[in-house]
Amino acid sequence: MYTQVINKIKNLPTTLYIFLFAFLYRLPSLGVDFINNDAFLWKSRSYEFGKALMSLDFAKTAVTYHPGIPLLWSQFIAIKIYSLLDFLIYKGVLSPNAEFITNHIIQKTVLVFFTSVLVALAFFLLKKIIGQRSSILVIMFVLLEPFYLGLSRAIHTDTMISLFMFISCLYFYIAFSKDNIIERNGKEAILSGVFIGLAALTKSSALFLIPFYVLGYLILRRFDFSEIKKLLIVYLFFILSFFAFWPAMWVNPVGSLNLYLFKGVEGVALEEGHGHIWFGVETLDPGPLFYPIAFVSRYSMFMVLMFVFGIYFSIKNFKRKYKFNINLIYWFAFIAFYFLMLTFVSKKLDRYLLPITFPVAIFSVYWIRNYFSKKVLALIFSLFVFGRFVILFGLHPNYLAYYSQLVGGMENGRTLIEPKWLIAYDKVALFFNSDDEPEKVKVAIADFDYLRPFAKFEVLNIRVEEERNKADYFVLPVYREERNKFYLDSYNLEKLNDVITVSGVEYYQIYKSRGKK
Repeated sequence: MYTQVINKIKNLPTTLYIFLFAFLYRLPSLGVDFINNDAFLWKSRSYEFGKALMSLDFAKTAVTYHPGIPLLWSQFIAIKIYSLLDFLIYKGVLSPNAEFITNHIIQKTVLVFFTSVLVALAFFLLKKIIGQRSSILVIMFVLLEPFYLGLSRAIHTDTMISLFMFISCLYFYIAFSKDNIIERNGKEAILSGVFIGLAALTKSSALFLIPFYVLGYLILRRFDFSEIKKLLIVYLFFILSFFAFWPAMWVNPVGSLNLYLFKGVEGVALEEGHGHIWFGVETLDPGPLFYPIAFVSRYSMFMVLMFVFGIYFSIKNFKRKYKFNINLIYWFAFIAFYFLMLTFVSKKLDRYLLPITFPVAIFSVYWIRNYFSKKVLALIFSLFVFGRFVILFGLHPNYLAYYSQLVGGMENGRTLIEPKWLIAYDKVALFFNSDDEPEKVKVAIADFDYLRPFAKFEVLNIRVEEERNKADYFVLPVYREERNKFYLDSYNLEKLNDVITVSGVEYYQIYKSRGKK
């Protein structure tokens, strides 16, 4: 009996194991870890979207210019799951905070489940191109990246758009590659177009794929125009899926496109900046070096060095054999031109880099099987996995606190590029919740809304004078020295020995407030 079970497990598809890993490793602490910036907005939008669907008022499913439609669909499903659980189990007796946290856990779990299915699909397609073993390495390198892991646990669009774009590119490669070894079923051009539509419905930056696929076609077909009609099929199904999955397009296409193009693309991408602390200086536009430095800072040293390794051996291999590797040229073109597109966009954020993660991982692993034996490769991979789990265990669940050792780790990296999303609020909540009478404690902190659902104590907005004047404690991030100086100069603050740390690095200083000076 035992042997039969083991044999059945061994015979399960590798794609299923990839899905299970992608899903299960993100579940610990999910929903009680953090509330990302904009999470409240996406929650509100999902209720608007669901209400519009249920009332058949499809025009109102255009709730924002992003437009985030796949995310809203996933959150609509999560809302319905909570409603069913409330009807069967909770019976409407949960407190507001308990109701929020329960909803938050369900919403994140549904999103993580959905993205895990996409990761498994990406693996299934990628192994047709570079083989199963190399594909496993690519997927594991990405899944174990702290930057990817942190963003993939958030109620936001970044992970979705990254996966939709990558899957579309994989289908496109399979559809147009001249490699006769690749298995095809003739539907790849259609599915590539469908996934462009899903990516574009997630965020307008996916429109990058429309011009990129002209270049992609030239690279893959090597200026053979015999399959140009198939390229038109890709664009046709992009348009069809863009209409099909966004109900607002069914009844108000002109108004929806105006919202999408003029507010989303023109307003955000071309006219607005975004506040940063960039090398210690506050600015709206950190300039063209932002993304190269963000890449070196926010991705692991291993990923960055392996990418350089991949570039080096690609050039070396070309010089030796005088033969282009079409696969790597295709992915390098994606990385280079996506970098270029982001650089010209005025609104710059490190998480906008996420769509290059999978292509970078392909470069990182492509040549290692050529230069290492299976035993050495297995040893390197084992050491990598062990080392990565040590890092992730130390960070858990604050993976977005990670900065590469190439820039001096978290302590130095956060002064180069300010972390834009909240970090370690779970630790702040735990610290004050452990007080003997937490309900009598008043804590002033920035981004107070994101701490309140986890707090048994009263949370006050440190930026509002009337509120911070009532606070018993101030919680100040150590890397914002200039902003902290105002509070230290204006109030009698006694620094406590207790500090909030992430992976051993001091993150928040806690001060007892004695009132204004």
